[in-house]
Amino acid sequence: MKNAILFIVISVLFSFCSEQAPTQLLDDTASPNEQLDIEVLPREQNVFDYSSDYDSTGIFEPIRQESSVIFANGIKNTYSNITVRQLYMSSVLIDKKMPVFHRGGRIIGYYSTAEGKVKFNNEYAQISDRKVRIMLNGVSKDTSLGKMFVIKKRYLLNIPQNFPYNSSIKFEYEKSAMGNHRTSFDIITPDEINGEIKVSGKKSDKDLKIELKWNAKNSGKIEIIIGGGRKDKLLIKPLLRLRTDDDGLLKLPWTFLRSLPFDQFDYLVLSFERAVKKSFSNQMMGENLVISKSIHNIKFDIP
Repeated sequence: MKNAILFIVISVLFSFCSEQAPTQLLDDTASPNEQLDIEVLPREQNVFDYSSDYDSTGIFEPIRQESSVIFANGIKNTYSNITVRQLYMSSVLIDKKMPVFHRGGRIIGYYSTAEGKVKFNNEYAQISDRKVRIMLNGVSKDTSLGKMFVIKKRYLLNIPQNFPYNSSIKFEYEKSAMGNHRTSFDIITPDEINGEIKVSGKKSDKDLKIELKWNAKNSGKIEIIIGGGRKDKLLIKPLLRLRTDDDGLLKLPWTFLRSLPFDQFDYLVLSFERAVKKSFSNQMMGENLVISKSIHNIKFDIP
């Protein structure tokens, strides 16, 4: 009965909801004390298209109350037993005097500036366009929301990762070219997450199952984002975000998976995310949101 209710609720959410808060449900695979939170993505599918970069930053809405948003992420991408490591760090300085409007005059975000200089662990970040994909009349359109500071790196298989998991990264911001307006603080990073999946059954036989395992911390929560893609396109579309205990195991039965729109995709991507988040304020940057994540994206063809 629980599985049937789960399927009905998820199917209804996919069909009708454009803005949906997390839905707290239990299925037969959960332990008696474990609660699985399920959120249909994107939350505002008629406004934003998150298929461009969510696998680097996680799902993140452009409209924020903070004056600055900082990411420091260590990323692994796995497909066919090949894993490539990435590093992504960014700083967005938001100008609340420059809102971004959607249809009907609704504010959906704010432009950002790149005044001064930013360093992560003594390495200067580059200034880049801050782009999001906004839905206009059902069509996704790249839109620039100003500038941002970014460091991106990709590592070959024989090069060990240099992201400092379970440690800290020094962040420095110089507001003026003379360096006489400066602030710095440490970004606390999470333990590295290492995911693995076991896929059995087939969608055509209606017995597809996915078992997810990861190195458990047995405290707090992790997030798992389920996305889908097509072989003729590079973009991945996020579908669901699951929040579960960081206990190392989650089983997704067919009664759960059958609600996914398999006819639209050739493959799925499961993103394991462990994060450390902190909000604080200082005189120079105002209200800050600092997020550091360990992300492991695992791509597999749908059997």
